[in-house]
Amino acid sequence: MPKTVWEDTKKINEGAIPSKLLGFTFDAEPVKAEIGQTSAIYDEYHRAIDLGVASEAKYNEFVAKLKGAGSDKIIAEM
Repeated sequence: MPKTVWEDTKKINEGAIPSKLLGFTFDAEPVKAEIGQTSAIYDEYHRAIDLGVASEAKYNEFVAKLKGAGSDKIIAEM
């Protein structure tokens, strides 16, 4: 590493633009029911999807069920 690594890092950090998401807090209350429904669907399907053993049809079924449970409404509220 160069001898100026610490100074270079401080300079980069001081010039960084803060994320617009800093301080954002999601109010889940308006979509509480949808979050519960989508969480149950996620719990049912995620293991097979994460392990890569779910078929494409099963994945498409998962996505359709999420949409039916209100995932688009959650995203819009966020």
